[in-house]
Amino acid sequence: MVRKSTSEEDLVFHRHRYCVSQEKTDVILRRCGEHGVTLAAALLTAYGLAISKWSDNKHFLMNMPLFNRDTNADIDDVVADFTNLLLVDMDFTDIRSFSDHLAEVSGNLLTSMDNSSYSGVKILRDLRKARGTTVTAPIVFSCNLGDPLVTEDFNTAFGGISYMISQTPQVLLDFQAFNAENGLEFIWDAADDMFPEGLIDEIFACFNEGIEKLADSSISWEDIRGFEAPSQRRHRAEAESFEFVFSKRRNMTEGIISHAEKTPDAPAIIDPVKDRVYTYGEVLAGMKGITAALRKNGMKKGDTVAVFVPRGAECIISEIGVIYGGGTYVPISISQPAERMKSILSSSDCRYILCSKQKPADDFENTVRICIEDCITSGEEAEPAEITGDETAYIIFTSGSTGTPKGVQISHKAAMSTIDEVNRMYSVTSADRAIGVSSNDFDLSVYDIFGMLNEGASLVAVPDEIRRSARDWYDIIRKYNVTVWNSVPTLLKMLLIDARQESENLDSLRLVMLSGDWIDLDLPQKLSESAPDAHMVSLGGATEAAIWSNFFDVSLPVPAHWASIPYGAPLPRQFYRVVDEKGADCPDYVSGELWIGGSGVAQGYVGDNELTASKFVTDMGKRWYRTGDSGQFWNDGTIEFLGRMDNQIKVRGHRIELGEIESAVSDFGGIGNAVVCVRDHDGTKQIVAFAVCSDRDALAENGGLKHVSAPFGDIAVSEYDKVYDKAEETEAIRQADEAYLRGAEKILKALESEKADDYDIYTEAVESWKKDVSERGENTGEENDFDRFTAPFINKAADILCGRMNANELLLSEDFVSPNVLADNMPRGRYLNGMIRNFLRRVSESSQRKLKVLEVGARDCAVSSEFAAVSDNISYTVLDKTRFS
Repeated sequence: MVRKSTSEEDLVFHRHRYCVSQEKTDVILRRCGEHGVTLAAALLTAYGLAISKWSDNKHFLMNMPLFNRDTNADIDDVVADFTNLLLVDMDFTDIRSFSDHLAEVSGNLLTSMDNSSYSGVKILRDLRKARGTTVTAPIVFSCNLGDPLVTEDFNTAFGGISYMISQTPQVLLDFQAFNAENGLEFIWDAADDMFPEGLIDEIFACFNEGIEKLADSSISWEDIRGFEAPSQRRHRAEAESFEFVFSKRRNMTEGIISHAEKTPDAPAIIDPVKDRVYTYGEVLAGMKGITAALRKNGMKKGDTVAVFVPRGAECIISEIGVIYGGGTYVPISISQPAERMKSILSSSDCRYILCSKQKPADDFENTVRICIEDCITSGEEAEPAEITGDETAYIIFTSGSTGTPKGVQISHKAAMSTIDEVNRMYSVTSADRAIGVSSNDFDLSVYDIFGMLNEGASLVAVPDEIRRSARDWYDIIRKYNVTVWNSVPTLLKMLLIDARQESENLDSLRLVMLSGDWIDLDLPQKLSESAPDAHMVSLGGATEAAIWSNFFDVSLPVPAHWASIPYGAPLPRQFYRVVDEKGADCPDYVSGELWIGGSGVAQGYVGDNELTASKFVTDMGKRWYRTGDSGQFWNDGTIEFLGRMDNQIKVRGHRIELGEIESAVSDFGGIGNAVVCVRDHDGTKQIVAFAVCSDRDALAENGGLKHVSAPFGDIAVSEYDKVYDKAEETEAIRQADEAYLRGAEKILKALESEKADDYDIYTEAVESWKKDVSERGENTGEENDFDRFTAPFINKAADILCGRMNANELLLSEDFVSPNVLADNMPRGRYLNGMIRNFLRRVSESSQRKLKVLEVGARDCAVSSEFAAVSDNISYTVLDKTRFS
């Protein structure tokens, strides 16, 4: 919520003022009497209700000053501030009537006043102790009802007040209610700079409108269910009135065919490895060859066709050829494992697979495999199918939370509506040339292919062998004068790293479009240094809404207070809503789920009506896609993306369900359960899995958890760290238990000759040893490392228990074994000590100054010495309060 970093010394408070007439005040007072509450309780409830609309936590404490001057006669002449602070419990989690909220708040207010000796300051201190962190109550409600603040006599004597402000440390918003000559006066003194621009103004307006409702004698307080913010009404009205039209193009190949007929010799697709240029005429001939081959094998209009072809020109021609013949193409990466491919073919009802000779597809049941090489160059003629915009153009499969991929169906008119608008906005023409660095089963490739070729532009198709080589991309951009770049941010970062090492800039780039993940705030500046003429555009949306749905034109300098590059505004023909869990539009600066409406909304998920019904909803007579993303509106209409609301993440632009990875790891031989999370490591997202071994032998046979095959592709495990073996830990505990019993037996035998009945502070311990030994029977286990640890105590036990020796003397004996050494012999102890060593090593290596480490309560220096020895860049200090360290 904080708009920019502002120190408390720099805070400037601004006053917001609103007055209510005496007539309306009388209505509110009468209603308060009917409900058996005070005016202060009603105003406090209204204030809390307004604040709660912008609070993620709907259950909070309201800070309320209470004047409680003692009536003792000795105090009467003392001048001082006798204000106490109360914290009033307020809970607006559930939507209830104002009357219900008022009754609860009024009761809580009276309870707080009855217990005012336990002040708000003490409560905050206790909360800080319990939570281990600072707790504040920066929102204040001050009720000054009674005599008017400024009377006519005051004005006559002193004149009117020219300036007045309340400014208190650790307070961000201070509400003050006063009686005025003609009703009520409400004043809010707020540190506006600590909030987004215009936010306090809107909360104040929301509160004032709420007061007007309470003062309306025609509205029952039982019928008032929360207050509505002005921006909420605006967002809802805009959503209700939003209308759109689809692209005029009939289908996704219309422009390609037109350019092939008008300029057949113009370059369409370029293979940079072979330095081979495919003209529009050649592309059209290849499209016809693909269609002819599919039709010979029985394909009919509307059939789905899997394209399982390595990246490059032939893959692109195959996809366009499927559409040319009236089919729906389903792109499948050649790296997909057989099980996931089988699932995709089944879900999308694919009977045909286009593949290449160099990478033939497996022989799946009820499918026909067609090799594309001969088809593309066959020269066979085929007429284009009559395709309408409502028909499905392609199906792209994304990750599923159950481990099953879900196929998103996109119509021709949805895709072309997005493509045409982006091309219009950024003046993409036949003079442009793009580089295709995205995989063909990722929807950014849809724009690369159909965005370029429908305008008569050309596309450099990056093949698989250089798909990760940023150095090759740099050379391609310069050699072929590429003007358009379209990728996830990570790929651009890779390119710019190589570009900075070269003397020549990427002068041909004029348009850089980034989407699919967060854009680092320093990336625009880095781009301007390597490609000074490039304009950066941040795009966003979902596969379920035809590539993109929003845009933001990035300019320098990037504002310092931004947390990320914002989503921006909806693309023309599209619309965004921010919706809360109850289905209502959120006010500005309140987070909710992003809903997308308009021309790009997908047809649904192929073969999954239940999921389609839950994610694609109808409201206000329009169809909306519920993205599962969290976002909020700024007061200028800008959309800010805040992340995922569910268990799904984006890594390098690809949406992945953590549940899908957990399922894959759990299915690995020898693994029982697994939990997966994401961590940020040096600015890069890493997926971390914690797995429990269920079968050590099976895990060993599978080579350890170092490579996992998942439904969405193979997972390369970059780091594998065995925390500890559960079986080994169990065995260590058993050995420790046996050593304990052996030690107890030896001590009890030594005490038989002592004939003592009282062992002072050790009596209870002796009785416990006797009980354990008698219950567990004779211990026949062999001695182990734990016996070495207990031996010094056992040998001197009789002397210690009978008071002839102080136990502290053992700590100085040569036989004493430190508990730290014992812990290092336990699997869990070894892991924890190893983790500390690794942490110190990594931090010291990355530190430019000598790392200073302070260890408190070390007990001995054996393990501490190991920690200090991990790096020469460490200054290690050990503290312990005992003289035996």
